[in-house]
Amino acid sequence: MALAVRDSGVGMTKETQNHIFEPFFTTKDPGKGTGLGLAVAQSIVEQSGGSLEVQSEPGHGSTFTVYLPWIKDGQVDAIKRRGLPVARGVATVLVTVDSSDVRKLAIAALMSYGYSVIEAETPDQVLPLCNRERGQVDLILADVVMPKLSGKEIANLVRGRWPHIKVLFMSGYGEGHPLLEDVLDAGSGYIQKPFSPSQLAAKVQETLSTKSAS
Repeated sequence: MALAVRDSGVGMTKETQNHIFEPFFTTKDPGKGTGLGLAVAQSIVEQSGGSLEVQSEPGHGSTFTVYLPWIKDGQVDAIKRRGLPVARGVATVLVTVDSSDVRKLAIAALMSYGYSVIEAETPDQVLPLCNRERGQVDLILADVVMPKLSGKEIANLVRGRWPHIKVLFMSGYGEGHPLLEDVLDAGSGYIQKPFSPSQLAAKVQETLSTKSAS
């Protein structure tokens, strides 16, 4: 089965097409795009055993075609045996990320993998939301650097009341950066931008499997 979506925009060069599915690649001006939309879309399609293709030329718009397999009765087990990815998240993740675009796209990526997701638009919403959920949040996805409260400060406040909650930090810094020295500990993980939706889901799963901080 195929579904095609066409636009009449400016189109793309072959060079741009080679990068459009890369996480955080964007041709928009700084602050006007995250480059995660197509990466998330591709991840969702591939989880369903399909593929996503693009045809475009400068000045002639673009056509995105989604190819999805027909699944008949009795074929589900065969698809699973072929190793196609399936939604596997069984945890609740609270996402607090400074950039609203990155936050919303991270939420979309995690939901596509089956996770229950709660959005905290600002860091000061984290504790009230955890309290509302009666400690049923399993993991917090947080920027290392945010206004008002840093990711580390959020982790300390949350663990003071709910020690079982894991924390996954994200940033553009490499793991050896001095800023991260006081951030990473037992019960926390780190993912460096840029990352793909599948990498984010895998890192969430990895962090959830670690032992909690003592």
